[in-house]
Amino acid sequence: MAAQFENLSSEYTAAFKSLRAAKNLFVLLILLSLLGQGIGFALVHFGGVIDPLHTPAPEGPAVGEAPVVQGEKTGQATVWENILMWTLPALKFVAFVSALLLMLTVMFAVKVSLTGRLGGVSGLIAAFFWSLILLAMATPWQQIMNVSFASGVTYNLGDLVKHVGRIKASWGAKDVILLDRILFYVRFISFPAIAILVMLTLQLRWGRGTKAMSLPPALTRIVEPQARSSSEGPIQL
Repeated sequence: MAAQFENLSSEYTAAFKSLRAAKNLFVLLILLSLLGQGIGFALVHFGGVIDPLHTPAPEGPAVGEAPVVQGEKTGQATVWENILMWTLPALKFVAFVSALLLMLTVMFAVKVSLTGRLGGVSGLIAAFFWSLILLAMATPWQQIMNVSFASGVTYNLGDLVKHVGRIKASWGAKDVILLDRILFYVRFISFPAIAILVMLTLQLRWGRGTKAMSLPPALTRIVEPQARSSSEGPIQL
């Protein structure tokens, strides 16, 4: 009987290790996706890699760079736009799917901990609720609901171009109020940073749960009486 419980305990432990590896993989994918989208934002807003495609034509006679130079810049900007047009949606998809799978992974970890009596349930449940928050942040609400006040942490190139066009003066933006600038940087800088903090909190709660894990109580209750009875010897009447 004790051997059966030991085998069962080892199976639960192995299952939990697999879930932990999957959790780390999904967290890494989300982190890389957010960093990749941050790089895309920096290239568009600060680097100006697609500025030639969105800068309004000057009024009056054209003065400035030669048409050949302008054509080269436009060609480079088109290449960047094509790259970002495919990369940003791909990163958004990876982040959303990884957040969904991460939530399911943590949920199964809670189930394994409860069923196998491994302990650490409070920390894992806290990690599960943080994974729900992360999933809500990674969901592209702007595409699902098509409203202006709801937005996920990720975005397409079209979303980025729309918001940058409202802020960047070289793209024709005029009389931009301070509140719009604040909301712009909150959307594209603070929001991803908050998502990373949520992931960090999830990792800390998970770590607290795993530190509290131990052998199943049922195994301890069965092994100790058997050891005690074998040491006492046969009962004499």
